[in-house]
Amino acid sequence: MKTLATYSIKGGVGKTSAAVNLGALAAADGLRTVLKEMDGFFTLLVTTRTQFAVVRDSFACKPAVIVETPDYVAMASEYHALAGLPGITGARVFEPMPEEIHVWSR
Repeated sequence: MKTLATYSIKGGVGKTSAAVNLGALAAADGLRTVLKEMDGFFTLLVTTRTQFAVVRDSFACKPAVIVETPDYVAMASEYHALAGLPGITGARVFEPMPEEIHVWSR
């Protein structure tokens, strides 16, 4: 396991932003490895306390719908399951493309 650290005495230089972005890159890199190693049909969802990542297999046979708003990101196998969420009418609603990696951080 690699450990990366950000350090600066001065405040407001982007330490937290850098750490979050490095975490997102590591998550995306891990999902690329999964795409190479896993066989079959899948939609992989990985979450941590501060990140949410999704990737679909190369055939994208399993249905997946993602809703993205400024307040939340949600995923389900069909739109009907998401239709009652607050702010759904103004949300970005999409089906992830095969092998396309999506990572969100808060």
